[in-house]
Amino acid sequence: MSYRDSIAVVLSAVLCLAPTVQAQQGVSVKARDDGSTVTLRIIVLDGQNAINSIPLRTFATPVVEVRNENDLPVEGANVTFSLPQVGPGAFFPGQQTSLKTRTNVQGQAAATGFRPNSEPGPFLIRVTASFGGRTGNVVINQVNSAKEVPAGAQVQPKKSSRKWLWIALAAGGAAAGGAIWATRGGESAASASTLTLIPGVISVGNPR
Repeated sequence: MSYRDSIAVVLSAVLCLAPTVQAQQGVSVKARDDGSTVTLRIIVLDGQNAINSIPLRTFATPVVEVRNENDLPVEGANVTFSLPQVGPGAFFPGQQTSLKTRTNVQGQAAATGFRPNSEPGPFLIRVTASFGGRTGNVVINQVNSAKEVPAGAQVQPKKSSRKWLWIALAAGGAAAGGAIWATRGGESAASASTLTLIPGVISVGNPR
């Protein structure tokens, strides 16, 4: 077989395998040791980043929706909500820290009977789902607060203080002024350039 014929055979084999490889990439499937596959997606509908007020006894019951690899709701999926054993957290009826339930026609499941405990602080709610050999999981973040937080309050990401922005700008301007002074061959401090810092504007100029 010539070199050109060998290349043709290899290309034919690659073209035959291409549809199979493409079909496998179209479905996100990850095999596990127990034979199950991770193809279920759990969407948190309610309870993510919620703040539970201990004094007011207000809280957000976790609600999730389970979808398959085609992004369709899965009815009858087994869902487990797991809470921390100690520290800040919550309980289900009977002081239980886990709850097993199933999704409805819309693929949704709620952690019914969920009640935060009296210990302030952040905690995680681990949610797992399984159906027909497929599994999925997600983590819900919540915080128990000792303050009278209104119902529906959520943890907000911290914003950087503008004070640090002005400090950084001032430091940068000072460095620039030092560089200008150094290039003037050792001018006296009295004749060195000065730094003027005005909100929104940084300018360098000579003293009058």
